[in-house]
Amino acid sequence: MQQVQSVDNPAAGLHTSMFYFCCHTLPEKIKIKETLASMTWYPIPVHYDSFACNLDHNNITIYLHGLPSNQTNLFTWAANVESTLHAAGYTFCVAAFVGTT
Repeated sequence: MQQVQSVDNPAAGLHTSMFYFCCHTLPEKIKIKETLASMTWYPIPVHYDSFACNLDHNNITIYLHGLPSNQTNLFTWAANVESTLHAAGYTFCVAAFVGTT
């Protein structure tokens, strides 16, 4: 079981963004973080076998995406996150879902 870690510091290395909680209020974000920290976390093997890029909604930022051909483990994990947060009383804004930019 792994702990939730911050990747705000570039020294933490590369990461894979799974959800964006940008449209929630600060108190909601604090509670969401507490709820996620209480989850049981296990390693998720991910094999990136292709890449793609796109412009963000602002047409300024270019994103390079690593794309795993088999996303079953990622979607299973995402469903667990969603059900945990729904059980804690949270609903998602559109930007919170995996893969939405």
